[in-house]
Amino acid sequence: MCNRRLVDSLVKAGGFDSLGHTRLALAQVHEDAVAAVVPLKRREATGQFDLYGGEDAGPARSSPLAHLRVGTEEYPRNELLAHEREMLGLYVSGHPLDFAAHLLRAHAQPIATLLADPPVQGEVTVAGLVTSLERRLNKSGEPWAICTVEDLDAAVDVLFFPKTYAGVAGDLATDTAVVVTGRVNRREDRISVFGSTAKRLPLPTDGLGQEPPFVLRAAADKLDLRAVTELKEALLAHRGTTPVRIELVDGGRTTLLAVDDYAVTVSTMLVSELKAVNGVTVA
Repeated sequence: MCNRRLVDSLVKAGGFDSLGHTRLALAQVHEDAVAAVVPLKRREATGQFDLYGGEDAGPARSSPLAHLRVGTEEYPRNELLAHEREMLGLYVSGHPLDFAAHLLRAHAQPIATLLADPPVQGEVTVAGLVTSLERRLNKSGEPWAICTVEDLDAAVDVLFFPKTYAGVAGDLATDTAVVVTGRVNRREDRISVFGSTAKRLPLPTDGLGQEPPFVLRAAADKLDLRAVTELKEALLAHRGTTPVRIELVDGGRTTLLAVDDYAVTVSTMLVSELKAVNGVTVA
């Protein structure tokens, strides 16, 4: 028989989603449910059965869970996904960065691109979620840290040595999005980054089903018929549920347009296609 802790872990991992209740609602009642069933299971184990719990008994009498009232509220999206990763080691129903690909690309190159073709010299910038953070002490007792930064396609280890770590420690935490700059380090065919700066990247905090819009900026003087056609084709090729907004810039005036019929699935490929459209940039 499952104990309370195991049931709680299964709830947070999505193991009972097929029951039709939210994970938060099940987490709120699972202890009462286990407590109600334990005495019945103990009696069954010793061969004691309820003579009045047969087919003639109504649902209210036959079910030890009839008194439970299951709510409808759900965990905030980021918390729900954090539970999945904690329980399973990976995200299942989504990713915290699903609706923020355009924010990452606005600050940094994809990590997969960096790993495939790392520069020989100069600084690089990566952006993503801190999925692990390990703090250590050097021989002098000074703190430093290794963290893993992960975007939607790949991950890279970033090392912050004592002098740098002293300035960025407050911005490093698991399940937090960051923008990191540093130098590429190659060691035994493994790529990592020696971090020099790190700052938090605010992500949308909307609940489940409330996706923040994907914002584009368009220069009115460059939007000819060809550019408009390419923009339309790119959006239609990546249909999804994320609403699109266009900031139309005409001289010193900016007008925000809601493009409700062209909701998209934000991805690296979509961002690349849009960058090729004359006069259009990702905000």
